[in-house]
Amino acid sequence: MSTQSMEDLEEKAWYRIAKVLYGIGWFFVIFIALSTIYALQPNTYTDTDKSYITCLDGTRYNLDGIEYNSIQESLTPEGDKKAKAACIKLQAYPEEIKAANDQARQAGYSENQIAQLSYEYTMKANPSNVYKLILIESTNGSWGNAFIWAIGVGMVGYVALELIKKTVMYILTGKKFRVE
Repeated sequence: MSTQSMEDLEEKAWYRIAKVLYGIGWFFVIFIALSTIYALQPNTYTDTDKSYITCLDGTRYNLDGIEYNSIQESLTPEGDKKAKAACIKLQAYPEEIKAANDQARQAGYSENQIAQLSYEYTMKANPSNVYKLILIESTNGSWGNAFIWAIGVGMVGYVALELIKKTVMYILTGKKFRVE
């Protein structure tokens, strides 16, 4: 097959369809590059590994095992109960609670039951301000990585589309590969 001129090619429907598909391929490459930027953009989140609660006496506890609600940025009711229980210390109770706990021990209550009673009494006496929730924000990703990946996707897309274009041109017209 002889090499055809550009004017001859422009008259052929398959060539015009190939050019449209080539343009659609470019839109696809641009869409993937922009999607890469969107997916890799930096975002902030509450880092539960670094966040902690601080008790009134200054004791810190990390959030391991304490349920956290990321939408409301607070502890769940079960997590709140665990945090309060961790911050309430028997030695900080008034003497009457210590005496009541001693009576409960003599009456045969288990240590878990005594701790629950002490917790309930303390919550009735002072239900809030037992601890302070400290949330630490961290960032995931970076703009630099997002743009590097997008440029890489664009370059790979360009090379792939050019190879496809030149292969199709060679198969259909006999036009050999040239570096432009």
